[in-house]
Parts: sequence; structure tokens; C-alpha cells
Amino acid sequence: MTQETRRHLLRIALVNVLAGVAATLVYLLFAQRFDVREAGRVLATALVYSFSNGTLAGLAAPVLLRRAARSSLAGGLLVFSGGILAALVTGCFFATAILDMSGILPGAWRQLGMVVRASVLIGLVICTGVFFFNNVQLRLEETKMRLKTKELEEERAHKLAAEARLASLQARVHPHFLFNTLNSIASLIPEDPKRAEQLVNRLSALLRLALDADRQKVIPLDREIKIVRDYLEIERARCGDRLRYRIDVPPEFGTAEVPLLALQCLVENSVRYGGGEITVSARAGDAGLELEVTDNGPGFRIEDIPSGHAIDNLLSRLEALFNGGAALETTQESGKCTVRIRLPHKVVA
Repeated sequence: MTQETRRHLLRIALVNVLAGVAATLVYLLFAQRFDVREAGRVLATALVYSFSNGTLAGLAAPVLLRRAARSSLAGGLLVFSGGILAALVTGCFFATAILDMSGILPGAWRQLGMVVRASVLIGLVICTGVFFFNNVQLRLEETKMRLKTKELEEERAHKLAAEARLASLQARVHPHFLFNTLNSIASLIPEDPKRAEQLVNRLSALLRLALDADRQKVIPLDREIKIVRDYLEIERARCGDRLRYRIDVPPEFGTAEVPLLALQCLVENSVRYGGGEITVSARAGDAGLELEVTDNGPGFRIEDIPSGHAIDNLLSRLEALFNGGAALETTQESGKCTVRIRLPHKVVA
């Protein structure tokens, strides 16, 4: 027997006791005189009828309600009421037999017709109330389920749209990075073919690392730094001593998760438009992790970034990944431009 079944039987028993006591009190209220023996007999009679009728009706009600739910409103009411009334009539026969055989109510069979009519009348009122209450409850449950299903579908649609948008943005990042790097290598082929070949091998390793990481939306910071370092080495081969860089990232931040190619696109912008001195650093900020790329170029404002630019794509990726929890900002100070990415604390390992 399950716990729910035990609770249901306990509720039936409690209702039966209350019904028997209530019937006894009503009888005593209208009685001409109070007699203890008569009161006990009335209480015993009321309890026998309430337990016989109430138990059968209480056990049948859940089954009948489930069957009624599969029918129309009128059909369901007919099924439920018919089943409960049948249970009540059967209970009246059982109770009358018990009262007659036990001697609690001599001549109980003579009162059977009156008892059945009273049980049917009371049963019809209770059946109607219980049925419509259950019907309203079922409709509320169905409405809640539909609303929950609709919310889940909308949430799933938003998630799929965000993932599609993010995938589209990342697909635009890789060709941009690849073509610019190949142009850098191509400029070395006429002057130093051997060195160009070495850079092709470095590029191959770099792309393999980036493509392996592309299965994820974010990657560990130490892997992103490896991409940045390889890219800078490729560019340094083209630019020579005009390009100098320094990477200052504490080892404890190595497992922090950052958007794929986030630092690389900032470093690439510094190579193209900066003054040749680049510093990449990371530190713990108030809300999480702060990544910085500093160069000695003229700098720029976020508002001036054209649509489709690598940094504009980075802004969109930050929004898609962190839903407003990340930020990208620039500052100019002492002839240097710093681009800072603020990532929420949850991405810090």
C-alpha cells in the first residue's frame, strides 16, 4: 500500500467519523428528551451508515473521476453521479444488514427505503459539487500545463536563436583571422621562403588548436593565450623589430574560461592600428576577470566600431554568451590605448 493510498483511506475514515457524529448531534438537537442509551444507539447507527456508504463512495470516487474526465461535461457528470449513487445504495444495504443482525437497530429493513432516498438526495448534492470542483481543478491544471509548455518552448526558441547567432558570429571570426594571417605569410615568400615555410607550419598548428577549441563557445584562458602568442609570432616574422609584445597573465588564471578568439581579435587590431608595442594582461576585477590589451596606438571608441568589424563581432558574442553580464571598454592614457574585457565571476575557475 502506497503512502498516498494510506492518506486517502485516512481521509475517508475521518470524514466518516465526522459525518456520523454530525448526524447524531442533529438527531439529539431535535430530540424531545436526552437519553444516554438512545444517544449511543443513534451514534452507532450513524457510524455504521457513514462508514458503509462513505467508504464505498470514497473508494469509487477517484476511479469514477478519472473515467469522467475522458467524457464530455454532461457525460462525465452522469458517469460520476451514477457510480456514486450505486455505491451509496449498496452501502445502505450493507449497513442495514449489519444493524439488523447486530441488534443495534431492530427492524432496520423497514427503514431501508427512507434511508436510501435520503442517501440518494444527499449524494446527488455532494456528487454535483465534487464533480464540478474537480472539473475546475482539472481545467486549472491543464491551463498551467499549457502555459508551462509554452514558456518552455519560448525559452528553447530563444536559446536556439542565441546559439545560432553565436555560431554565425564565430564562423565570421575564423575566415577574418585566417585571411589576414595568410596575407602576412604571403609577403614573406619572395624574400625568405624558408621562413615563410616555418610560419606556415606555425599557422597550421595554430589553426588546429583554434578548430579543436571551436567545439566550445568558451575556452580556457591559457589556450587563448597560446593562440595569441602564435599569432603574434607570425606577425612578428612579417613586421620584424617594429612589433614588440609582452604577455602578463598569472598562471592561476589559466583555467578561467573566455570567449574563443576574444583576445586574439583585440591583439590583431593592435597589430594593424597600434604603434607596435603590445601588452596582454589579466587580473582579478571586482566582478570577475579583467583581460586587457594595451598598445601605443591612437586608440578608438567602442561607439565608432563599424558593423561587421572583428571587435563588433566580439561585442555581439559577449552579449550572446553572457546576456549583458560582460563588458568591453576602451581607455586612452599617457599615449596608450587599453581595451578591457570584463567577464562575470562565474567564468573564473
